[in-house]
Amino acid sequence: MKDFTLKEFINNKEGVSVSKVAIFLSMVDDLNDNSLVEFFKSSGIKCVITRAGGRGDNLKDKLFRNSLTAAEHSGVITTEEKYKYVFLNIFEKIFKKINSGIYGISGAGFKIGIARNNTHIAVAISGKIGVPGINIDFEVVEVETGFIGGN
Repeated sequence: MKDFTLKEFINNKEGVSVSKVAIFLSMVDDLNDNSLVEFFKSSGIKCVITRAGGRGDNLKDKLFRNSLTAAEHSGVITTEEKYKYVFLNIFEKIFKKINSGIYGISGAGFKIGIARNNTHIAVAISGKIGVPGINIDFEVVEVETGFIGGN
């Protein structure tokens, strides 16, 4: 069996897949956060890692605000309205996935990976959602991508 390099794994037919990069960023162990961000930046991908946790609407607010702020402050995006609009659409899709059934009533903590190339931006969340009363956590990984146009 062939061993894959990280660069081989993140490529697709158009080049580097921002979705795959965002997933890696959201799942990397905490000790390697900075190294992975620097690796992807050296490959021409703008990216950042942040974290958020909470319950219900508080969780949604923290996920969105922490991610948007981290993306703007790191230079992954600018403060232009078009980026905020794309971010809002991405998070709307993510929230629909994690805000159903029992997940909507329990607390959670997530690591968030954000990656961007010239035309697309991807946001991946990875973490655990607790189920109240039974002391069980569900591991969740979600990724969504939005089109930002060429620049």
